[in-house]
Amino acid sequence: MKIPTKRWRRQYSLGRAIARNVTFFAATVFAMIFVLFASNASIAADDRPVILFIGTSLTAGYGLPSQEAFPSLIQKEIDAEGLNFRVVNAGVSGDTSAGGLRRIDWLLQSPVSVLVLELGANDMLRGLDPDAMRQNLTKIIERTRATNPNAKLLVAACAPRRTWGQLTFRSSNRRIRTSPTSTLHS
Repeated sequence: MKIPTKRWRRQYSLGRAIARNVTFFAATVFAMIFVLFASNASIAADDRPVILFIGTSLTAGYGLPSQEAFPSLIQKEIDAEGLNFRVVNAGVSGDTSAGGLRRIDWLLQSPVSVLVLELGANDMLRGLDPDAMRQNLTKIIERTRATNPNAKLLVAACAPRRTWGQLTFRSSNRRIRTSPTSTLHS
């Protein structure tokens, strides 16, 4: 009987490692697909009106357990009051108004009764153009109105520090509140 060489053992163990990784990858993909379909089935089965929160880390609950994020606390209060709404947390830490605009069409695939829009703080912190932020937020509102004409809108804004162009951002917020597509008022 011939004793396997080091090269043969190395190739054999490498092949086994690849097979293990491929098996793990396939199992992971299967689990993700299962979770995706299971979650879509549960979302479709839940026909309560949706309150959609789209925002930054303040909405996402960065650094907090998911049950302590602001939208989760709102859901607890809604449930305690016996109201028939489902809160969806679409907050993303570090998100800008442009990121929210890129995601809004996907988020509006299901009907929305209330949109809570908490974007713009990261635009300000990154020194992005306030006019671009205003345009992005206005487009989010317009797209929401186009797909859900009866949806209520709540725009939450952070007041900038003086060193961050307070007047420019206040002006943008005022223009968003008074735009023809918005039902928001000063």
